[in-house]
Amino acid sequence: MYSVVWNYKIKSSYIEKFEQEYGSNGTWSRLFKKSPHYKGSFLHKSDEETNAYLLIDVWDSKSSYEDFKKEHAAIYQELGLKFEEFHEKEEKIGSYNSL
Repeated sequence: MYSVVWNYKIKSSYIEKFEQEYGSNGTWSRLFKKSPHYKGSFLHKSDEETNAYLLIDVWDSKSSYEDFKKEHAAIYQELGLKFEEFHEKEEKIGSYNSL
């Protein structure tokens, strides 16, 4: 398994929309579900900060994730721009392989 981990700080006026779009049934997840190699997205909300989130996208492998991104580059970029207004901060923490 391969996980891509993101850290978000969301503008207070967009918290509800962010949770909908980035949650397990949101727009990103629906896009990723086009791949049989996608295993799910897991959105976590901070206990300490009302606008802080971790998002973990899980794939079979790094290559399946990268291949998907290449194949769907245009829509991936379009969605990124569409939802950019939600973020005060968007940071890729890293990518991890399970042991």
